[in-house]
Amino acid sequence: MVDVFEEMNSKYIQVVAGGVHSAVLTLDGEVYMCGINEKGTVPAEGVEPEGSTSEFTIVRFSDQIIKHGKMVMLAAGASFTAALTDKGTVVAWGNLRDSSGEIDVHPLLHEMKDHPVIIVNYKDRRIVKVAAGENHLVMLDESGHVLTFGDGTMGQLGRSTRTGTIRSKYMCDSSGNSLLVHARKGRKDIFFKNIFAGGFWTLCVSQDGDVFGFGLNNFDQLGIKMPEFDETKAGEGGEDERELRVKLPAISENWAGSIWTHMDGVQHLAARNHNGEIWVVGKNTDNALGLGTWTGNDDKEHWKYDKPQKLVLDENAVGVTAGLASTIIWTEEGSAYAFGCDTTGQLGLGIKEDDDEKAEMTVVPTPQEITSAHLDGHNIVGVSLADMHALFLARKQSDDEEMKEEKEEKKVNKVDKEHKKEATPVQRPEVEEKEEKVDEEKPDEKMDTSEDHADEENGTGTGAESDQGENATEAEPVPSTQDDQEEQTPAME
Repeated sequence: MVDVFEEMNSKYIQVVAGGVHSAVLTLDGEVYMCGINEKGTVPAEGVEPEGSTSEFTIVRFSDQIIKHGKMVMLAAGASFTAALTDKGTVVAWGNLRDSSGEIDVHPLLHEMKDHPVIIVNYKDRRIVKVAAGENHLVMLDESGHVLTFGDGTMGQLGRSTRTGTIRSKYMCDSSGNSLLVHARKGRKDIFFKNIFAGGFWTLCVSQDGDVFGFGLNNFDQLGIKMPEFDETKAGEGGEDERELRVKLPAISENWAGSIWTHMDGVQHLAARNHNGEIWVVGKNTDNALGLGTWTGNDDKEHWKYDKPQKLVLDENAVGVTAGLASTIIWTEEGSAYAFGCDTTGQLGLGIKEDDDEKAEMTVVPTPQEITSAHLDGHNIVGVSLADMHALFLARKQSDDEEMKEEKEEKKVNKVDKEHKKEATPVQRPEVEEKEEKVDEEKPDEKMDTSEDHADEENGTGTGAESDQGENATEAEPVPSTQDDQEEQTPAME
């Protein structure tokens, strides 16, 4: 674990770890990146095509993109990154792949390899959240529509039963119309309020609280019932040849009944609900679920769980991130816990292959606290885990104490104001009483208010103007922290 940005004055609000790259977002909307610039993955200043950089370097956006607003959220896949602006435009850059190789069915996908490009234009459709899997991007607009973009061979786009090459007109569309996911429950169209993506799957939470999923469900991670394995219909050598892809949105029974703030993973899923609980499901080899139940390759009972299991933690979780067979949780106390595979040190536990005492711990069976001299005096407030590395966002504990004091002071002031308001009797001005008496004496002289009433009904009167700001009817972008955190993470120095 190492420190970065120690001597820079920018304030950082989000970190994202991709397959071969890393990105950091500042409060001012600047994006810094490092890693391998494989076909435009890291278009940072001074980085050569097909080159690389080990230092976080600023990404300079074109004047055209800058006109679309400040960057407020990032999402990263295997070799691409997407950014959301405060106006609702989505910008993306890098390389998308499917099982056959690079996806290049549209000129825009070629441009992504050269420089950041606009994927969805806010003038056509305002996006409020983005989430990324390995090679697909999921977007939520202000009206509750879900849009998908990228590789669909595993059903992760949720738009078609076809999983082969998607025609170009359904691949890129700045208006977003051709990228829409259509979901219905009975005869009712479904609208959504949250989205999650990882690996080769997508999960969407409807405004009614139902969770819809689509994509690869080979370890029951989506919670959607699949056909039972029938040995009589098995392939050569007893291979399982069932269709394990969910190609269109389907309700996930496993994830019903809770409000989910985080969902992540590849072959397993780790999810955090609004109560601060962590639930895990899916493939459990190498104890990827943190339950400590898997005993080895001969364990036929605990290698997979098809129902979510609750992890026992001493602290309430604030968020969770997961990669391939690995998971990291961060808590209200500013601590972080990790479990699963730690083959490249991605869990931050300090395990090295040449460390005889810790070599056996490259598989971490249950949550273990992450400790490091680099974290002394800091609280962890965000983490992003990829298959081979992780990024941690931490805040000085002294800053946390100041923030807590400010919040308490605001609460006290608010209570004082409410008490004063309740203690003040409402008195009718004397002048109104006089006017009322005059009206009683002269009933034929009435005030004509028909024009004012018409304005109020049309929303153009003074009452309507005082209640509606310029963007009052527009949904604000989701805070630019880890997926759908309940409160926006304060800026870090």
